[in-house]
Amino acid sequence: MFFDAEGRVPSKYWLIDPRTGAVLKSGKRPPDYVPIEFDRYEPSILICAETTPAWVSMAQHVAVESHASASIFAGLAG
Repeated sequence: MFFDAEGRVPSKYWLIDPRTGAVLKSGKRPPDYVPIEFDRYEPSILICAETTPAWVSMAQHVAVESHASASIFAGLAG
């Protein structure tokens, strides 16, 4: 949940599984005092940026080619 994000935090986000590198969820940052809805209570990394980070784009490209989930580690493993 962001308390004072307007003008300070980029408008797009990605939730990343730190164990696999998979993109768990992404979207537009919610308004202040509104949590990012997520049904899992496991560790995750929140990345905020105005443009899609290069490694997320690469993971999505690898996932399309391999018909797997988007993971930043998939491209590194092969």
